[in-house]
Amino acid sequence: RWPGWNAWIISSNRDAMKHIGLRPSQRITLFNGALECSYQKFEMF
Repeated sequence: RWPGWNAWIISSNRDAMKHIGLRPSQRITLFNGALECSYQKFEMF
């Protein structure tokens, strides 16, 4: 449906990231101010 496209999502809610329904191909841990966040790449298909 979207071959070759990627979606990057940044969130401090790790539980919410588990409910996206796709496996991330890349994860980066970073801080948004004092919040520890996960920046994740999802490859669309």
